[in-house]
Amino acid sequence: MSINDTSAVIYPDVDLPEFNAIDKKSKDNGDILYILVPKDRPEVCPECGSVSVHVHKKQNRSVQDLYNFGHRVGLLIEGRTYRCRDCGNLIRVNYPSLHGRMTKRLVEAIQRDSLNETFAAVADRYHTSITTVATIFNDYTDVLMAEHRFVAPTVLGIDEVHLEDDYRGVFVKVDRTEGRVLEFTKKRTKQSVIGTLRRMEEPQNLQLVTMDMWKPYRDAVNEVFPNVPVVIDHFHVIKNLVKAMDSVRASICRRIKTSDRKALKHNRFLMLRNHEDLTIQQGRDLNTLLDEYPELRNIYLLKETFRDIYSDAGSSAEARDMFTEWKQACVEADVRAYDDFIRTVESWSSEIFAYFDYPDMDRTNAQTESLNRRIRTIARDGRGYSFEVLRKKVILNTYRLDSRGRFSFKDFLDE
Repeated sequence: MSINDTSAVIYPDVDLPEFNAIDKKSKDNGDILYILVPKDRPEVCPECGSVSVHVHKKQNRSVQDLYNFGHRVGLLIEGRTYRCRDCGNLIRVNYPSLHGRMTKRLVEAIQRDSLNETFAAVADRYHTSITTVATIFNDYTDVLMAEHRFVAPTVLGIDEVHLEDDYRGVFVKVDRTEGRVLEFTKKRTKQSVIGTLRRMEEPQNLQLVTMDMWKPYRDAVNEVFPNVPVVIDHFHVIKNLVKAMDSVRASICRRIKTSDRKALKHNRFLMLRNHEDLTIQQGRDLNTLLDEYPELRNIYLLKETFRDIYSDAGSSAEARDMFTEWKQACVEADVRAYDDFIRTVESWSSEIFAYFDYPDMDRTNAQTESLNRRIRTIARDGRGYSFEVLRKKVILNTYRLDSRGRFSFKDFLDE
């Protein structure tokens, strides 16, 4: 059949603008092969402008395509190379819908999926090699990362995630609607953090930095942005408080008989959970537990009283006064379990109580903790990724998710 034969059968499900489908073959396993021919041929030599162009030789090309209704699809393109009779130039035709031995739409699907899934899962889905997926991912993400700008947000969250026996630095745009990872670093040392902060564009945007109680973070921010306030998120403060309380429960567990130990261990969550989050029955169970172990009652009540600072204080000054009263209550109750916690709060008092001075800003690291969980999942599922691959996945995965949303029949019917 002639290359320009208009009688060629057109299969609309192929949907490649440069080609006509002239045949379709199927196998018992559901695989489909389309035979395609180009719709057009070059009429003018791009080298000399001559119109004396002839077919040099046939050149078939095997191309893998996206699945079609669950069936694997291959394309056999009956291509040609051409030669100019006047200057001898060999002309190879470039087809925009093809990319090597794949269609462009298949490559784009691999690009999209490889951001959010493991290379192995994507390779299995599209019946290609992990190496091919990794190559497509790296080529694609190199372009995206070249476009990526590390612009200072209004609120910057600094945290870390523990991977492969080391801590990685995580720099987050803290925002309830657009929170994402801005940068992911190999180290979390003071010098590493300083270098990262100095690379931020538009630093004048920065109004607040939230972090946990890791001194190199504070020192780095104070050196690079001495006028930007640092806030310790209440999540980290309460975490230290609860840890101190639970150490008392654990010490009791170690000195009582096994049968009682199991009950105390099993009901641990009653003491750890916020009092207002307990059901009526859980509240009764907690009172029974505290009646049985009186030394835990004051420890628990003091934990809840400290939490009241975050719910009731309207300013840093008021929070400081409430903390002073709480410390006195510890003394009067002869509770020493919180001594280390008190020293921690006092050594970080400026940053901890600054939390109360910015009630209208996103000053919680809860979003950062959520992103850290995603990072750990990416690292776990893709065990063996190089740091650079992991960095690109972390930064791009947290904001370049598939934005198409759910399939909408309504969008079609309303047209």
